[in-house]
Amino acid sequence: MNVTGYWHREEAAAPDAEATADAGAPGPAGIPSPLPWLVVRAALQLGVVDAVADAPGLSADALATRLGLPGVGIDVLLPLLAAYDVVVGDVDGSGLRLGAAGEELLDDHEREEYTGHEAELLLALAHLAPALRDGTSPWRLASGATLHDTVEHDAERYGELVEECEQLVFLLTGLTADPLWEDARTCLLTGPGSASVAAALDDAGRRVCLRIAEEGTPAAVLRGHVPAPDRIDWTAGPADVAVAAKALAYRTDAEAVQLLSRLAEWTGTAVLVEASRPDGLSPHAAEAALHAYTATGSPLRDRAAIASLAKRSGWRVERTVALGWGTEATVLRRA
Repeated sequence: MNVTGYWHREEAAAPDAEATADAGAPGPAGIPSPLPWLVVRAALQLGVVDAVADAPGLSADALATRLGLPGVGIDVLLPLLAAYDVVVGDVDGSGLRLGAAGEELLDDHEREEYTGHEAELLLALAHLAPALRDGTSPWRLASGATLHDTVEHDAERYGELVEECEQLVFLLTGLTADPLWEDARTCLLTGPGSASVAAALDDAGRRVCLRIAEEGTPAAVLRGHVPAPDRIDWTAGPADVAVAAKALAYRTDAEAVQLLSRLAEWTGTAVLVEASRPDGLSPHAAEAALHAYTATGSPLRDRAAIASLAKRSGWRVERTVALGWGTEATVLRRA
């Protein structure tokens, strides 16, 4: 038996929470201000957190000099950074040091919330109103290109997508145990979750011959993440089964149909591994549809939306396998 799950722990509010709350005080109707997030993002981009970590005890003036910033710039940032325990200064003149939140921001995964791919998607929401009017994605309005076009030529961004998919390895046992693998000898993989699928198949003892449909930058990134890359055929072609793992999550509907039509040329069975509903245990579940719309111009694609895309590209839905955390595997057969 395999049991996958997690728990949420709520920390008690600090005694002095009210004293620091004013810096990011909610606006009307309790809506939180975006200013603290933007200030922390700026601090990370400017190197404030790293500089204080490398040389604790710096004065504000010395920090400004070290970073090549005018003093007024540091003076604007420090009060809010102090209010949120990112960079704090002792009253005894011992200089600046990292607070508890600043220490956490030394971790690459923590700072991705402010400087990584997800942060760029959040910034694109400044274009939400015109995007909704035009029926397009905020990302496309902000960048001038679809997210798919962007990440296909950006190794760092595609690498972030691959890393975000690493959690799939904990969910794919439901898929690797499916009867569809009993007669499968070859499998074509596509999408940033390909490395996780390859690892899950290996863990399950499914010794199928793998080939990967990605080319260029995505293929180069995946080579660094898949187990035994030398045993994989890195050219697209016919296969018994194709698995598209999170391949639709950064594609518009039109791009998704194009991918599915392409897979139909190579196989009669395809599996789509996608988040089809919010993770009910996530504190940000209500935001999932908006995140998806920002990236693709479509809300989080539920079963009906997946079925519609499949029908448009010559497929029919045979069944759906629930994997957990809002993620499902949709088994398609050629129509």
